[in-house]
Amino acid sequence: MVKTMLGIAILSEIALLVYCFVKKSRARLEARIWCLAQAAAIALYYLVSPRSTNFQWFALFTLMAIFILFGTFGLVKYLRKKDEAPFKKGKVIGRMILKSFLWLFAFVPLLLFPPYHELPTTGEYKAIANKVYTWTDESRVETLDDSGSKRNVTVTFYYPEEATGKCPLVLFSHGAFGFEKSNYSSYAELVSNGYIVASISHTYHAFYTEETDGTAKIVNSDFIQEAIDATNGKYATEDEYQLVKKWMEVRMGDANFILDTIEKNVAEGKDEFFRKIDLEHIGAYGHSMGGATAVELGRTRDEIDAVVVLAGTFLGMYTGVENGKYQFIKDEYQKPLLNMMALDHYNSNVNYTEDDDHIYVNFYTVEHAKLAKTVVVEGTAHMNFTDLPMFSPTLAGMLGTGDRDAREAIEITNNCVREWFDCYLKNDGRFVPRIKDVY
Repeated sequence: MVKTMLGIAILSEIALLVYCFVKKSRARLEARIWCLAQAAAIALYYLVSPRSTNFQWFALFTLMAIFILFGTFGLVKYLRKKDEAPFKKGKVIGRMILKSFLWLFAFVPLLLFPPYHELPTTGEYKAIANKVYTWTDESRVETLDDSGSKRNVTVTFYYPEEATGKCPLVLFSHGAFGFEKSNYSSYAELVSNGYIVASISHTYHAFYTEETDGTAKIVNSDFIQEAIDATNGKYATEDEYQLVKKWMEVRMGDANFILDTIEKNVAEGKDEFFRKIDLEHIGAYGHSMGGATAVELGRTRDEIDAVVVLAGTFLGMYTGVENGKYQFIKDEYQKPLLNMMALDHYNSNVNYTEDDDHIYVNFYTVEHAKLAKTVVVEGTAHMNFTDLPMFSPTLAGMLGTGDRDAREAIEITNNCVREWFDCYLKNDGRFVPRIKDVY
């Protein structure tokens, strides 16, 4: 719809140009009236568009204000003097080019971040509330900047406003240079079904973190370069392993700190919100590197009852490198583990056998877990397990998406996440999740 509206806007400028050539006139009166009509069209377009975020509308609203001012004052001036300048081709062509450029500039944010309808939820709770906390971990010095300060970690809780009693807690960890709302549609699905979701913003690993005092911290540039180079195979395996250890130390430090702080707040019982959290039923999930964090949290924390990984390699299971090959923990994984994968990622690793020292760590862990399952979603790629393909199809396409409909892919993901946690957090494994091997 965004491209259609931009096309209509450009065509309207061409139509006015043709009118001027036919009439052999600069059509000043018509141009001013046309500006006011275009401003009204922008307002109408906003009103009928899906409500998501508003930042992408700022440029178009600015253009609307320009059109209103130009049209109103120009119309008043024209009616007072009623002057009509002589027809000049260069003037009317220049006006058409300028306004077309302004339209294009104003629509760029909408082309990158088109409005979209949020996915419907399946649960009984419709009102989703949130609370944001920035906590300081006094035990860790920040290593991703030069301030020498203690590390701050921000967490956003999403919870069902109408719910009474306690709700299971689910921790979420985003991917490398993702952000805390990367999987908002899955938080909404879980919250509607009576969960509290704590989404961790891993400071300087997140694309953008806004702390509760208004401080904004963007992703560390060295981390971006390291992650890109590792993805492109520019490191020897031993060097890559040292990077993985460094990344996971940050991630696990954040996750453990957040969980410890939540437990402390619940135990103290001073804040009514924390009294809503059921610490007897806790899940963890994440996308990409966040999935690796969830797996490791499930392995090392007894409190975690179930884990879901979205398109992530189990980096925390690595123990070292021998002969250029990763070595990893061979102990049985104890927590119910759901491993969701894109088809291309699955196919690139599935041919290894247990006797082959190339065996993919995810497959070995799942095959030797107490209770685990791998799910493949056809027609997807890495970013299809987040909301980004809906929020920004252009950016998601640059980072990796499949040809499957973005809404369908994330709906499958969200349903599997909820089904897994319903079974192992709400029902303690008393039913078999209705999750297929392939979607």
